[in-house]
Amino acid sequence: MRKFGEIDKEIIEELMCLMRPLDAYLRDEHRRVVVETVLSMGIKVHAFHRGWELYDGKGKENIVVHDAVSFSEGIRILSNGKVILSNLPLFADGSHERALNALAQKSICLQDKNKWFSDNFREGEGMLYYNMKHPDEIVDKVTQILEHKIDVESAAEKGNQKVVSGHLWKHRADKIIRIVEELY
Repeated sequence: MRKFGEIDKEIIEELMCLMRPLDAYLRDEHRRVVVETVLSMGIKVHAFHRGWELYDGKGKENIVVHDAVSFSEGIRILSNGKVILSNLPLFADGSHERALNALAQKSICLQDKNKWFSDNFREGEGMLYYNMKHPDEIVDKVTQILEHKIDVESAAEKGNQKVVSGHLWKHRADKIIRIVEELY
């Protein structure tokens, strides 16, 4: 088998096109499992994503389906929430703006764990983590929130402070500028 660097560019492009539907399916299935876990607890979940109007699984009476929204409207919605349920795209070491925006709006984020988030946000610093291989962890976290065993306001404040001090788009832009200046 040839090494990745030796594969023709055309083959890589073709494989990427073929993988998009698989990637979309896996992300949607992951999202469905997470949301269904919470719905089956009898908890209302507000969904802002295409396709939820077709959901017919466990706890369907608890889903409140909204139309898809713009990025700026999404920020406004995050600012009204206390707990944002999030699942990461299928990468093992990177951030996602939904989680960081939730923290910037002083909401906490319940999401699956990856290396980047683990390295940058400890449990309780705005983030509550679950392992997708163990959906029962989602139930445990939600139960702790509902029973006030987690200080949501304190966790939200800690997460907000971390984001504001080092994880805004401005911080990323400054880092890119520094890298470019070092190169040229």
